[in-house]
Amino acid sequence: MAAVLSCLATATFAAKPPQVKVVRNDVGGVVQNYAPRIVDYIRAGTKVKITGDCKSACTMYLALDQNLCFDNPNVTLHFHAVSAIFPPTTKASDRMTKGMVLFYPPEIQNWFWQQVGLRNYYGAKPLTAAQIIRATGNRYSYCS
Repeated sequence: MAAVLSCLATATFAAKPPQVKVVRNDVGGVVQNYAPRIVDYIRAGTKVKITGDCKSACTMYLALDQNLCFDNPNVTLHFHAVSAIFPPTTKASDRMTKGMVLFYPPEIQNWFWQQVGLRNYYGAKPLTAAQIIRATGNRYSYCS
């Protein structure tokens, strides 16, 4: 037993490569469901590859910075304000939208407030991967 423990103590283990999640044509959903998942991905160093459209709360993956990549330049993210269903109040949706936008890098936050705003619940504004990469000074990349 001592020999086994000695071998384990001196053995070098290869680090596990980070897990890669593929997000494909995600229509979004409830911000409160996306936020903890994205925070967990950040803590674990999980890499996310976006292919196809990414709508609504899916745009919060922008918080992953260098651990986020796009399949191609035409991948499109669609942004809109949060619509509060329970309770159905403007105050609640404003608070949720402001929280969601904190997941974006500053350049996309500025674009959001200028182009989308708090009242745009259903008229999503698109940005392609190419536009996002250019706007953020290459913070993101295309997947290799």
